[in-house]
Amino acid sequence: MHAIASGFAQRALPDLIDNLPNLSGWEAEIQAATQSETPIFLPTSNLRSRPLRSTFAIALKMDQAMIPTHPPGAFMSHLQYMFEHPFEDDNHQAGPLLYAYSRMGDFIPELIEQGCNPRISLAYSGSLLWSLQSLGRRDSLNKLKRITNDPTYQPHVEWLGSTWANASLDAIPAADMLLQLRSWQHHFATAFGLAALKRVKGFAPANLQLPNHPHRLYPFLQALKTCGYRWLLLSPQGLAQFTGTPITQPHLPHRLVVQDGHGAVISMVVLLQSASTPAAVSDISPYLQAKTLNQPQDAPTHPVMPLAMQMADGVAEPGMMNQFPGHFKRLWHELRQCHPDVAGVCGTEYLELLAADGYSEAQYPVCSVVVPPAYRQATPTASTHPHTAPSEKLSALFHQAIAAVSTTQKRTLTRHPRYRQALIYNLLLQAECFQVPAGDRWAGHSRDLYRRGVQLLKAGL
Repeated sequence: MHAIASGFAQRALPDLIDNLPNLSGWEAEIQAATQSETPIFLPTSNLRSRPLRSTFAIALKMDQAMIPTHPPGAFMSHLQYMFEHPFEDDNHQAGPLLYAYSRMGDFIPELIEQGCNPRISLAYSGSLLWSLQSLGRRDSLNKLKRITNDPTYQPHVEWLGSTWANASLDAIPAADMLLQLRSWQHHFATAFGLAALKRVKGFAPANLQLPNHPHRLYPFLQALKTCGYRWLLLSPQGLAQFTGTPITQPHLPHRLVVQDGHGAVISMVVLLQSASTPAAVSDISPYLQAKTLNQPQDAPTHPVMPLAMQMADGVAEPGMMNQFPGHFKRLWHELRQCHPDVAGVCGTEYLELLAADGYSEAQYPVCSVVVPPAYRQATPTASTHPHTAPSEKLSALFHQAIAAVSTTQKRTLTRHPRYRQALIYNLLLQAECFQVPAGDRWAGHSRDLYRRGVQLLKAGL
């Protein structure tokens, strides 16, 4: 293994190294930045003095794939491919897609300058951040950096954590769960700074779904807590009250309690999505719902603001591309003029406002996962996703190669170029777009990723 250059450790989180994103090597700095328990939004929130009847939150999830290209070992953004092949499929949409990824960087400052009080939550995959970097679109990244770090706009924007590749939790081998989370944190910190990473306390899994098997769920929550996350955004599908009955208070925060096979218990706060279609978000359904909500009749005696929260893919369908921007802007003007007792919030801000009003996590309704009968006894030895065989094999080779490295070399392994390249092959192959049957048009990219990853790993790290 080649020696690491002298003084490398003193550099401030470079974003690209050898044209690859920086996904590893600063584990101690990332760990330190993510463990703060101090309030994030409460010190700057302008909602504390207002008597609120209800709240709502809008979250946008975005992803863009990176695909293998030539020469071997190189990658390109699929968005770049769209720009270069405008007459294939709907590739003519490349320009509007690129703008959609950064348009909140225009909308939020514009609304604030007009006297509105907007909120937005953003969840971008690491591969999307890499796409913007590889395209050289610093303008897009700079607009996002502005609303992330400028004190004027930062209280209005929350970033939610994600897996680095947009991977279903069922497609991630157990040994790679923490790597997917940490790699995203590395990438986010290199793009927006460690101070911005410190504020990322919510996590949005792909499809807002937990792992299917209960034996995979406990390690997932452990990994989230290790990475400093405080809460999860989930679909209520597959969840129930701890008694086994359906959830009756979907607009209140819940405490998800999970027990492993040895009786150990772990819990995490969850916010529940109130609808699951992009059309609901493009039509501003969270705001419309919030206008009808009051404190639940069977809520604790302490007043609790209900929350209507929904997430959608920001570019998934025409409504999100075309109708959503106008609806989003108009709602904040209507809210300012007509509904002083309703407010838009960020998820962490909402939880911190409840805590400041004396509503503690111990008072949250408890929920659990509804376990399918087929999973109640068996312990999975592999993923439950139907198309994960290549990614599981590559993951096994990746960890075998790590095990073969000497103890001395392991101390600097995560900063080594070959490790970083192997890590990218390993994580990227787990993305949803590559978990496809043989006939799918993305299957060729999946085979290339697997073949190149195996070739690299067989030569050793």
